[in-house]
Amino acid sequence: MSSQPQTGQQCPACGAALRPGARFCPECGRPVTQTAAPAVTQGESAQAVASQAPRIQGEEPDPGANAPPTTAAPGDAASQEPPGELGVGSVKSAEAAASCQVLLQAVPPAVRFYVQQALRQLFGLDSRGAQAYIAAAPVLLATGLTPEQAEQVRAALAQAGALVAVQGASPAEVTTGPTPEPEPEPEPEPVHRIGASVRVIRGLVERPGLRTVTGLSTGNTCSYVAHARAQGRELLTNTDMIRCDGRTAIPAVLRPAGAGLPLAFGSLALDSWPAQPQLVHLGLLEAIGQDDGTAKGLMRIYLQALAQRTSDVLGAGALDFSQGAATYLGVPADWGEDRAALLAQAATEAGFAVVELVPEPLAAIAHHLQQGTLRPPRRREWLLVVDWGGQGLRLSFVERGGKLAEPMVFEHLELPLGGAWYDAALEQWLLEHLPAELEDEDRRSLSLFAREFKEQLSQSFADGRPEHAQYCVIPAGAPPTRLRLSRADFEALCGQASERLGAALVEAVQRVGLRPTHLQHIVLVGGSARWYFAREAIRTSLGRVPLIGPHPEEAIARGLVACMSQQP
Repeated sequence: MSSQPQTGQQCPACGAALRPGARFCPECGRPVTQTAAPAVTQGESAQAVASQAPRIQGEEPDPGANAPPTTAAPGDAASQEPPGELGVGSVKSAEAAASCQVLLQAVPPAVRFYVQQALRQLFGLDSRGAQAYIAAAPVLLATGLTPEQAEQVRAALAQAGALVAVQGASPAEVTTGPTPEPEPEPEPEPVHRIGASVRVIRGLVERPGLRTVTGLSTGNTCSYVAHARAQGRELLTNTDMIRCDGRTAIPAVLRPAGAGLPLAFGSLALDSWPAQPQLVHLGLLEAIGQDDGTAKGLMRIYLQALAQRTSDVLGAGALDFSQGAATYLGVPADWGEDRAALLAQAATEAGFAVVELVPEPLAAIAHHLQQGTLRPPRRREWLLVVDWGGQGLRLSFVERGGKLAEPMVFEHLELPLGGAWYDAALEQWLLEHLPAELEDEDRRSLSLFAREFKEQLSQSFADGRPEHAQYCVIPAGAPPTRLRLSRADFEALCGQASERLGAALVEAVQRVGLRPTHLQHIVLVGGSARWYFAREAIRTSLGRVPLIGPHPEEAIARGLVACMSQQP
């Protein structure tokens, strides 16, 4: 024990006597305040306790006073029970016999800022303290809370994008170590309806020097082209994206040359659609292999324009197969060989040096392997890839490891619950709030505006704003209309989609003969993955936080490039 003068105050963690003005306990080294923080009892919130905790008069709060110990690794006892002004990590009172605890399990990098703000508001932390909690995850945030209080904390942090767990346990059962792993279950045998894997079209040209690697992801709504430089099969540069009109998402829209008009593709063709719908072609990918070959010809023209744009950015020879260039082409997992061959043929004729056809779910996994958020399997395991794009919700089940030399998609389901569903709902809402009846051309313009409104509204809500406001200049010639939609009204308008998403996920897992606990990972990609409720809907329905990168709509294209270095 320390021989320093005593004040009658004791360390709330170990009970050691404290000297006057002590900021840290001389025995356990934990930060303390001049008066021990009051314990949380049922009926009190963690925020209220934090607001009552005294600070040293005239001094700024010490960032270390609410930060986990820096010497403890995440998962250790010290990091699981952060001390400080919250005073809730070690509460063990008889009044809290049926208490709940809240654990911050993980914070995706893309949402750290929002989670930091939520922690500051909930617990009265400063910026450095909140950052320390995030860095120490998984970490115990609070114990001794009522179920209602715990749910308030969980909902606020989950809304910000964090993975949070609420556990009901008596204080005697609360442990500060890692959550014990459940007992292993017997290995299931899921239903294998398909067997989609990487298909090699032609071998790489072996030559000295650098080569350009491109990943081409074509979709019903937008296409993406990623690129990097490699030597042999080793990527030497970070993957970047080709941009048109300043955006990586290139609309899959074509207006062929004719009627006195030049060829247009991407945003330029899409902008001409309201006035010239008979000249503009949408949904090129969906029609391939489903008609007399017209769709393949249109796709070839579209990809020629895309290849020309790629060559303009990367330089002549970037797509020249004889100079070592290689293009990895993404294909939907449920496409047969004949249909995939038509797409590969169109891309090759357009100028891309296609060497492999890669099922899109496997490209998404390759992206996360490259980013380090996934690791190569040590045993047989199953993954679910949720591709939430503009036209639909694609659910693909992947098996890897065990006796498989390479991963394989063994089931693929597609539901009409993509971004277009929200576009239609918002378009109807916009119609009700515009001042005049619309002509056909204005209705088509409104369809495009609804998509833009959806994207900006999604960003506003992800930034934590309670409502989104935007001006609309439709119909043409009318004064601008200021449109405002609150988050509550949006959820009332489109709330069914979140419920349908959760139900579709549970049904899909059961359909293949698995349970959510059998899934080692869930990967979330696609433009609709940016919705603020997407992660929470998956966590609630399947019990796992999905892996999602900062640019989920680009994940497949970037993963196609990563396939270069991950193929044997």
